[in-house]
Amino acid sequence: ELTEIASYRCFGGMLRRYEHISPVLGDCTMKLSAFIPSAADNEKFPAVIWLSGLTCNDENFSQKAGAFEAAEKLKLILIM
Repeated sequence: ELTEIASYRCFGGMLRRYEHISPVLGDCTMKLSAFIPSAADNEKFPAVIWLSGLTCNDENFSQKAGAFEAAEKLKLILIM
């Protein structure tokens, strides 16, 4: 079960942060973010999953990549 922990307007879309408990990782709390471009109801978009390295997390990508403006223009969901 995903729990939304934050959401922000970003370049016309929404950046949402979630957390969930992973039973596979010993009930560890895991966090992820998703940029969702602006859309009409029921519109579907392609998605890219970004897997951060050992010393990075979803917030590093959000702060440093500068990808959200392009993702909004391309109507691309980014999952980090």
